[in-house]
Amino acid sequence: MKDHTISFSEYEDHLKSLVDEGKYTEALEYCYAHLSKVSHPVGDVCSTYSYRIFGVCRYMHTKGIWEKDGYHFSPWVEIGNRHFEGGNYKGAISAYEKATLENREDAFAWYAMGCAYRALGNPYESVEAWDEAVSIVRGKRGEE
Repeated sequence: MKDHTISFSEYEDHLKSLVDEGKYTEALEYCYAHLSKVSHPVGDVCSTYSYRIFGVCRYMHTKGIWEKDGYHFSPWVEIGNRHFEGGNYKGAISAYEKATLENREDAFAWYAMGCAYRALGNPYESVEAWDEAVSIVRGKRGEE
C-alpha cells in the first residue's frame, strides 16, 4: 500500500509557489486537502509560513468575492486593506478596529482583522474576529 504522506518542506514549497503566483483560492484548497497528509512537521505549525499565509489567502479570496459583489468598503477598511496588502498587518488591525468602532456590524472589517491576526501568527485572536464576522452575517440572515 502506497504511503500518502508528503514531507513538510514539499507541502510548504508548493503552497508558497501558489501564493507567489497569486493563486490564493488554489492555495486554500491545497492547504485544506493536504495539511493532514504532512509527515512530521517541524516545530509549532502555528508559527510556520504555511499556517500564517493561510490568513493572507483567505483575505485575498474573500475580498475578491466582496468586491465582485459590488461591496463598498468603509474608509477605515480601505486603509486597513492598504496596510494588509502592503504586509503591515499590525497597521491593518488598527484600522479594522477603528472600522468596527464606527460600525460594529461591519462583517468584512471583523473578517479581515481575523486574517491579519492569522498572518501575524495569532490564531486565537483570528478565530475571535472570524467568529464575530460569522455572528454578524448569521444575524443579518436571521440564522442562529
